[in-house]
Amino acid sequence: MIDKLMAQIAGHENSPAEDVFENIQVLKGLTAAAFVRRMDDYGKALGYRCTNCHVAGDFASDSLQGKRTARTMSIIVADINAQEMPKMSATRPPQISCMTCHHGMNQPSRNVDGALQALNAPPKPPGL
Repeated sequence: MIDKLMAQIAGHENSPAEDVFENIQVLKGLTAAAFVRRMDDYGKALGYRCTNCHVAGDFASDSLQGKRTARTMSIIVADINAQEMPKMSATRPPQISCMTCHHGMNQPSRNVDGALQALNAPPKPPGL
């Protein structure tokens, strides 16, 4: 689908996304090509297809909850990256993304602490 969208916007890749697509509310200022790539990144981070958030044939529609949730999450991620992450390093702040929590699944693990504890646990001695 991404290749099809890129073909549809051929010649307008560097135009602002809001000039090429309808109903852009949160990601204004991205080029059309960057916007399509961002949508692809969202899909990969969530294990989603376009139609999880968009009505097939009417990408501008706001009727699906997935799209409304994605907008909210996009704002949250941008706020964390702009406000909180620079507190960790002013010169090269780390960045979070959808993948930070979702790891390719539509629902982030609710057992993050347990997973981190397991990753950081000291190795068990042989035979235990």
